[in-house]
Amino acid sequence: MSLLLPMLLPMLLPATQRAAAAAVAACRFTLPLPPHRRTTIMEVTSNLLYVPARTSPPLSLSSQLKTHVATAWSEKPEKYAADFEELDTLRDRCLRPELHDTYVKHLVRYYGQLGHVASRFPIDEDHIKICFTWQDGLGRRGTHSSFAVGYERASVLYNIGAAYSRLGAHQDRSDGNGLKRAALYFRFAAGAFIELLDLVTASPETLGLGDLRVPVVESLAAMCMAQGQECFWHKAVVGGLSSGTIARLAVQTALYYEAAARHATNNDGFPPWWTTHLTTKSWHFRAASQVRKAQECASTNEYGVQVARLRAAQSFADRATAPAVFKQLSPFVQSDITALSTVIGERLASAVKDNDTIYYQRVPESVPDIEATSMMEAIRPSDSPTFAEDVGPRLFGSAVPTAVHDAVARYKQRRDGIIQSQAAGVAQSTQTAQALLNKLRLPQSLEAHVSPPGVPPALLQKAEEIRRQGGARALQAMAQAVAEASQADQNRIAESIRILDAELQEDEQLRAQVGAEWNRPPSSQLAQTLRHTIESWRDKMAAAHKSDQVIAKKMQQHLPTIEQLEGPAEVLMQSLPATHGAAGENDPHAAALQRALGAFRQFQQQREAQLEQLRQLAASDDIETVLLAATASAAPPSDAAALDTIIERQLARYTPLQQTLQSSAARQDALLADIEARNARFVESSREQPPATSHEKRLKQLEDAAKYYREIHRNLSEGTRFYTEFGKVLQQHTENCRQFAMARGLERKEFMAVRGSSSGPAYAYPAQSSPGGSAVTSSTQGYTQVYTSPQSQAGQPQYYHGGQQTYPQQQQPWASHPASAGQPHTYF
Repeated sequence: MSLLLPMLLPMLLPATQRAAAAAVAACRFTLPLPPHRRTTIMEVTSNLLYVPARTSPPLSLSSQLKTHVATAWSEKPEKYAADFEELDTLRDRCLRPELHDTYVKHLVRYYGQLGHVASRFPIDEDHIKICFTWQDGLGRRGTHSSFAVGYERASVLYNIGAAYSRLGAHQDRSDGNGLKRAALYFRFAAGAFIELLDLVTASPETLGLGDLRVPVVESLAAMCMAQGQECFWHKAVVGGLSSGTIARLAVQTALYYEAAARHATNNDGFPPWWTTHLTTKSWHFRAASQVRKAQECASTNEYGVQVARLRAAQSFADRATAPAVFKQLSPFVQSDITALSTVIGERLASAVKDNDTIYYQRVPESVPDIEATSMMEAIRPSDSPTFAEDVGPRLFGSAVPTAVHDAVARYKQRRDGIIQSQAAGVAQSTQTAQALLNKLRLPQSLEAHVSPPGVPPALLQKAEEIRRQGGARALQAMAQAVAEASQADQNRIAESIRILDAELQEDEQLRAQVGAEWNRPPSSQLAQTLRHTIESWRDKMAAAHKSDQVIAKKMQQHLPTIEQLEGPAEVLMQSLPATHGAAGENDPHAAALQRALGAFRQFQQQREAQLEQLRQLAASDDIETVLLAATASAAPPSDAAALDTIIERQLARYTPLQQTLQSSAARQDALLADIEARNARFVESSREQPPATSHEKRLKQLEDAAKYYREIHRNLSEGTRFYTEFGKVLQQHTENCRQFAMARGLERKEFMAVRGSSSGPAYAYPAQSSPGGSAVTSSTQGYTQVYTSPQSQAGQPQYYHGGQQTYPQQQQPWASHPASAGQPHTYF
């Protein structure tokens, strides 16, 4: 049924989807290809094996990746043209194997770059569909396909191990240097298969296809470890190391071969002769280890044990030379096992004879296991010191992966929400506290009670600021500037009306003079939009004038006190009524209240510092770098949930400050309650002190004057800015009215010239339908189009048409809010 499903699936879909369904089915299912030449025993050129590479048909990744960039990114594919070309070139090079280190570097570069590409592009069955097809290098050589980019990467990693194993197997092992090079290549090969094993184990259903299955990869990793260990054993033999050392190296070689054979047994991922080769090699090195250990026993006069170990070696050699096994071996392995078997037979006969005739030692039935010594340490490609250099600069390195982009947006939204929530909470708490202090008239009443004779320092500082800004004279000059700007805007409106009225009068006079001959639409109709605009702006100017009157009233009320406040400190001090002065400092209730206020100010400073610390933490927060580093790691996050785990970990850094700020509300309530209670006792104790009360009232007047100075200064600044910006709009409108009147005047002159010429046809205007249904002459058609809609007027600033209006509206915002009655209109 599984083989019929790819053929039945397209028949169940509409005709328009059959082609796509067929492609998906072809990529999803594993189908056998026509017979492909397998590696046979006759192709083995030494007593070591190399792993045949997986093969793949040519494929361009760039075409579908470009489409994704064009549709899902805010960038154009042309920006990454060089990266797309490099990616396709790398894959093409990897499909042309060479027996050279350069080819391995191509594989490593492509493998590393695929990791970067996977972090930038969602290449899978649900997003960017690229069908990766690979044919096995071993066993039945089936062909398997997948949409997962991880499958492509795993296949390339397999070929890295295969290429290294091929280099190791083809080294000249006749000397020590050749053996060292071969062992190093097998270390790299084993590392590649071990790294591949981690990938496949993590996603067996997606990646474990064909010879990427876990048992196959485990066998290949163990085989490369065995062949590398064999090179170390061979070098020890050539180098004349001790028999005990050689025996320990040999037994470890046998253990690696046994592991490789165990995973390969009953596994269709390998040809039968391959498994036989691995098993025989394990017997060979079991026998070789016993021979060397027997030689060591002879040197220590353990002749009985020597015989026992040689007999053990003979049993392993007999298994390897059994006819059913021997015929499946390559000539190189047959030669090795034959030579070893001959040596064992000769040494065993000699050892038995010597022991029976000379030494008479008991031959034990069993011998202790030989301790194994491994010289192999696999080197994973990603752990290689030159891996980053071999991979090179990241392709699409400047691009932010879609998943990271979305995760960054989610993170910033939550982080900014934390900051805004805490800032709003602090602002609300501060506002609540200030409202209570204002209600209690603190700290002004306390300063008036306990301060020595003179002006409180805070009030002196405000007076100095007013003097620096120009004081009452500056306010009067600004008010004069506002009045002049307002009058100039009124004049512009009046000029626009005068121009339109004059043009209307001329139009009506001509119409009365010539009657129906003047068939131009009347000015009363054609200039209707211009006049409506003028009327709306006159209403706005009227509303602004009311705001100016409110400001003028505030100035009249508070300017005398402001003038006193900006005067010399000595004059200001003389204007204050007498007070108890320093005697108030001895009042215990005042002292207690002063301490409570000091504690609250310190609490507010600490809270503001904590809020600023929270903002600084956010300002230095680079979540994008953290997420990009995670996606570029050896084990990148697999989905949005994994990225959210990183986000949660980053947001946890804000928790301590967040909790501290949240708990500050309860702390403030306690401090304010203490201030309120102490203030009640303070007020009760100072109630019978009229001089102090009079002094406090005068200080409050001065404080109010400083507050109103700042308010009036701000109102006048914004009023000046309003009239200036509005004046530019009115000036352009006046110019438009002037051009309209000029165009109408030219038409009248042209009409009169034609009418007063020699006999000819009466002057007639080619008529077109105007927006209002009236005939519009061609000579003023352009102007008519301009004036039919105020939004299309040339020169109008954006803040008027399409943006928020910054000048006053007719409706006064305080009309429905009694609490704000008497305040000027908020164009400032």
